[in-house]
Amino acid sequence: MDLIKLMEPSFPLVSIGLVNQLLKLVGKSGKIESMMKVLQWMEDAGIQPSNGMIVDIVSFSQKGCGAEYAEKIRERLESMKRYVDQNSSGTVASSLD
Repeated sequence: MDLIKLMEPSFPLVSIGLVNQLLKLVGKSGKIESMMKVLQWMEDAGIQPSNGMIVDIVSFSQKGCGAEYAEKIRERLESMKRYVDQNSSGTVASSLD
């Protein structure tokens, strides 16, 4: 998605709330590959997703993106949760459990 490529250099400067809204928009528009790229960027950057973001993404993955992507999204979120748990106080909700 061109929007993701255009915005990617600015991701370190934008709020986590804006990234959350971007993920919702991308997910609702059916651009799952783009959503996965944003999640990968967040993981690579060590950005801790908000509890609400995790709940929203898990809910979306279970309802709207099909089994193929649901598992990939779940794996990505679990990887992000492990990273946060290892590198902080582990404040991410246990929405994945």
